[in-house]
Amino acid sequence: MNEPKIHFENIHPSATPKKKNIKKKQTKKQEEVPSSRKIPFKRRWFQNGLTVFFYTLFISLTLVLLMTYGRLNTIVDVANSKAIDPNDLTTSIKAEQKEGDLISYDGKKWLETFFSNPQDDQAIEARTNTLKQNLASGVDENFLTSTNSEVKREAIVVDLVNQQVTTEEGKKSLYRTVYDVRFREDGQTKETEIALYAVYQSGQSIFIQLPEYLNTKENKTPKTNVENKEDYFTKKGKELDAEEKQKVEAFSQKFLELYCKNDPNLYLVSAVQGLDGGTLQNATITNAVKNGKEITVQGTYTFTFTENAPQTSYFTFQMRQNKDSYFVNKMNN
Repeated sequence: MNEPKIHFENIHPSATPKKKNIKKKQTKKQEEVPSSRKIPFKRRWFQNGLTVFFYTLFISLTLVLLMTYGRLNTIVDVANSKAIDPNDLTTSIKAEQKEGDLISYDGKKWLETFFSNPQDDQAIEARTNTLKQNLASGVDENFLTSTNSEVKREAIVVDLVNQQVTTEEGKKSLYRTVYDVRFREDGQTKETEIALYAVYQSGQSIFIQLPEYLNTKENKTPKTNVENKEDYFTKKGKELDAEEKQKVEAFSQKFLELYCKNDPNLYLVSAVQGLDGGTLQNATITNAVKNGKEITVQGTYTFTFTENAPQTSYFTFQMRQNKDSYFVNKMNN
């Protein structure tokens, strides 16, 4: 049989009843205080942003400095490569002065020989060979022996007047040396200025153009602008049409006739003064071009002061249209 269980708490009612520990979950809802900031501040995001910004700035400045340093090195290297050494400059100037002096001397000796006219065949050959030594290949040598051997000619004095130098990069310096020449031809004394064009190479003077005869008297007419010395050679410009070219050649022939003898009518067609008592034999035009309203004519002409004693000169002049004719503004200067 099952015995009944005895519960003591029921027997002692005065005993303090055991309280059950019931944990009360306190749920406190914290009321969020609304922020007065319009943009919420998040400290961690801001710190990360500053870190990225400063690293980016540092890297950018480093790259800029490296690039600047590299460019400066390049600029310095280029400057150093193109820097002019004062010693080299002084040496170059002295060398140029030396070349000019040698060319002046060689030109003087060359003209003294040129204005001699020996009668003996052996002396004539020696004269020609001497003159050819300083003449550039390709220059017409016929003018060296064009004077009749019966004409007596001798140089009296050859004086240096001036020398001008034209230097272009990559080319040898061109020297234009002007001499005052007095010579006697069949008992008559003549005086003229002659310009020689030369370069200095292989230890000697080389004359690259025919002699250019000039007048010793000052031109009293108004002078136009002096062009560069290289303009004495082939000029660039628009080619003349056939009809105008024919007119220019005819005028040039007539002009040179007046120029050689310094005819009074020369001033009607030009602003230049002619030679002293010469006579034109022939003229050859090698270039005739137009630049705007100006026409440039270049070539050679042969004339004589004395019969059977021809001289050949290179010429260039600038002229302009003058109604149905032309007017020469300047020649050889």
